[in-house]
Amino acid sequence: MSFQTLEAVTARTRVVRVNLLPTGFDDHRKDRNLRIGLGAVLLVVAGAVGGCYHITLSQVADAQTRLDAAQARTVELQRAQEAYSEVPRVLAQVKAAQQVRDQVSATEVPYYAYLDRLAAAAPTDLTMSTVTFAAAGSKLAGATDPSATATDSVGTLTVSGETLSMDTVAAWVDNVSTIHGFSGASVSDAHRDDRGVVTFTATVTLTSDALSAHQ
Repeated sequence: MSFQTLEAVTARTRVVRVNLLPTGFDDHRKDRNLRIGLGAVLLVVAGAVGGCYHITLSQVADAQTRLDAAQARTVELQRAQEAYSEVPRVLAQVKAAQQVRDQVSATEVPYYAYLDRLAAAAPTDLTMSTVTFAAAGSKLAGATDPSATATDSVGTLTVSGETLSMDTVAAWVDNVSTIHGFSGASVSDAHRDDRGVVTFTATVTLTSDALSAHQ
């Protein structure tokens, strides 16, 4: 077969393609595909927005739950606080009472303690029959003044008793003079009766050191 014959056969079998679709069909198809793509994108965006909205609602619900719990706890604490609302007033009253007590006790002499000290200072053969404390009146008001000295008198102590010897009385006076808060112990009267018993009366000055504030 010659080359011309082969070319003629090839020319007869060539497929001719003809576009039979209406004009603008391709553009319409592209528009439809674009709309489908946009719809898919919108669906994805809507799904994402819906998911975010759901998450946001969940977070808001959790926050509201915590807020409700905090408010309930606040109300509970406020109710508990009401039960102690009187505490500051009571504490203030207690403090005021303590201040009054301190002011009063500061100008008091702890007589019970001095009775024990007097008894401890007495020789075994000396008996105290009477013990009398006499406050110095207005001097007690200034007894706690920082300028007051240890010799400032806030009262006197008078003791009456019996023993068998004048020496015993003298020894007792010496012992009493060493007691903190006592000063100027002296015998104001002493005599021996027919039985040989010495009856005596002694006085002691109470200084500001004898006050409770200085103990």
